[in-house]
Amino acid sequence: MEITNENGCLLMKRQNFVIYRRCFVKQISFLISILKYLKNIVATFSQVRP
Repeated sequence: MEITNENGCLLMKRQNFVIYRRCFVKQISFLISILKYLKNIVATFSQVRP
């Protein structure tokens, strides 16, 4: 019984790790898109200024 419980915990940890990694990648891509958006805004402002 203990071995099955340990295996269950390991499986749960692996699933959680995969889900966490997916969320982490999504957050990174979201931050990169925000940085690109801010860069475009700064570029437009610098072009408007003489």
